[in-house]
Amino acid sequence: MKQDSPPVVVLCSYTIDVFFRQSWVDERLKFKGPMAILRLNNLMASKIWTPDTFFHNGKKSVAHNMTMPNKLLRIKEEGTLLYTM
Repeated sequence: MKQDSPPVVVLCSYTIDVFFRQSWVDERLKFKGPMAILRLNNLMASKIWTPDTFFHNGKKSVAHNMTMPNKLLRIKEEGTLLYTM
């Protein structure tokens, strides 16, 4: 009679650096003006709603900060936002 061997458990862990960018539409931010795209610095970008994005089953995540937070928010005339960090 053949005996079943115990299951083998493999644990994997890895580290990645990510250039993260996301886009969405907020019609409340539509505008008409001389510029087609508004580029907001980190101070102004912090006043705009952004999605609460997370990495499922992530152990740890850290936003890159050197001398200042590394974020950029662009708003197009039709209310499309492009958020980069």
